[in-house]
Order: sequence, then structure tokens, then C-alpha cells
Amino acid sequence: DKNTESKQTKDFIDERIVLISKELGDVESDKERFKVENDIVELHVSSNGGSIDAISTLIHAMQKCEAPVHVSMTGNIFSSVTIPMFFADSWEAGEYTSFLFHEAVIGSPSETMRANKAYMAHTHQFCEKMLRDIYEGFFTEEEMDELFSGRQWFMMPEEVSERFKKRLDYMEEKYGEDDELAEDAPTPCKPSCSCKH
Repeated sequence: DKNTESKQTKDFIDERIVLISKELGDVESDKERFKVENDIVELHVSSNGGSIDAISTLIHAMQKCEAPVHVSMTGNIFSSVTIPMFFADSWEAGEYTSFLFHEAVIGSPSETMRANKAYMAHTHQFCEKMLRDIYEGFFTEEEMDELFSGRQWFMMPEEVSERFKKRLDYMEEKYGEDDELAEDAPTPCKPSCSCKH
């Protein structure tokens, strides 16, 4: 009968439309997932220094970010602004970038001497632990002791890149190839790299 045949054809077409729509939806979902998974966050950095609190907040955001983070550095990369490259998936430094590493310079928001003394002691302990953890393998123990005795380390991109490679080797040796920390260590680019990791 023609009516039965028409209804079966309509039902068949409706089922196919539902199936195709579902498949297209899956394709769109896969496409969105691909865009998110293959997205890259690129931070452009140049500064004479900044707040350790602000850098701590940036580090936290970088660690929570699902996309790879690439840090592109130019000009002066001084003080706490050296820290993000240690948490990036990759980094690059312009040919005329200058780096300054030093101990933390701290002040107090307190008004009383007693509160100021306690704040300074706490902040000094906090900053030294943080910088020792971050710069481990980048500086030798002797160099870190010099750093915390007031020595300032000015470096060009080539020296930073070379030290970073040594740090990666150090981390791999210390934690092993399969350790998450060694695997997640940032990879430095050539100083003149213009890649888009």
C-alpha cells in the first residue's frame, strides 16, 4: 500500500536525519574538544620586576591551564619576572633580552616594629624556599648561597638557555625520566626562536 510505503520512507528518513544530526553533533563536539586541547596560551613578558604575590597568582593560573603555555620574553626580564619560564611548557627569549636573578627584596604592609619584624622573617623564609625550589638545578647550591647573600646575576639569553638545559638534565637525573616533575619541566627554545608552541 502506498500510504504504508510513504510512512516507512518518512520514518527511515527521520531516523537517518536523527543519526546524521547525532554524528554531526559528535563531529562538532570533537572539533571543539580539538580546539581546546590544541589551544596555546602565549604570554609576552618584559618587566624590571614585580610582586612575588602577583607572580604566585600567575603561576597558579599557568598550572591550572589545560592548554600549553608558551612564554615569550623580550627586553628586561628582571627579578620575579624570571619565574614564569620555569612553569611554562616552552619559552623563548628575544636576541636582546637581559635577565636579572637576585634574592627577594621585601617590604612590610605593617605599621608596628614587632609586626614588621615577624612579617619580614616570614616573608624572607617564604621567598627563599620558593626561589630555591624554582631555581633548583638552574643555579648550583653555591650560586644559590651567593644569591641569598646579595649577589645579582645578570645573564644573556644564551646563558639562560644553557643553564635551563642543564636544569632539565638535573631534574631528569634527580627525579627520573618517568617522574611527572621531570616530564613537565619547561622546554627552552633557542634564544632567537619565534616559534608558536
